[in-house]
Amino acid sequence: MAYQIVHLGEMIEVLGENKCKQLFANFSCPLDSDIEYFLKEKAILFQKMAVSRTYLVYTSYKNENVLVGYFALSSKGLSVRRNVSATLRKKITGSKSREITAIPVFLIGQLSKNYADNLDKLSLISGAELLRMAFRKIIEAQRLTGGRIILVECIDNKKLEEFYTRHGFIFLDKDGNDGLFRYIREINGICIV
Repeated sequence: MAYQIVHLGEMIEVLGENKCKQLFANFSCPLDSDIEYFLKEKAILFQKMAVSRTYLVYTSYKNENVLVGYFALSSKGLSVRRNVSATLRKKITGSKSREITAIPVFLIGQLSKNYADNLDKLSLISGAELLRMAFRKIIEAQRLTGGRIILVECIDNKKLEEFYTRHGFIFLDKDGNDGLFRYIREINGICIV
């Protein structure tokens, strides 16, 4: 299936904020209301503030361009707790040294298929394909800026845990600030074919 990845900033330039909001109004993610809320209420603001970059994924269905999913990327500082094992510390920081207490990481802040109008039942895109698209963008950024780790933060959900571990992420911890489960993976070794 052919996909078109549209950068939200470019979409705003061409269509304007109000038209973008209208297009997002039909997006649905019943699995996590925060994902839906982000696209409808925060994505444009975060784009303008340069907090994150949102990518909308479209495909053709019945001769119409359909929003089948999206992902949002950002950077974040990851604190490396003192009680992290030496092996995991080396994976995260590249060194077993306890002196390194934080590193910059690439954050996949949002990633979801569109469940509106039963689009998910049509199998127009898979979560794995959305993740590969996010990986491609991260690899582009990594070539320009460096970096070694991708972080995802998600709600406690068995399906999400299985999805991320199946794609090479390992459980890091439960963030004490907001209760999200955090998973990491190294950028090196990502297969995006």
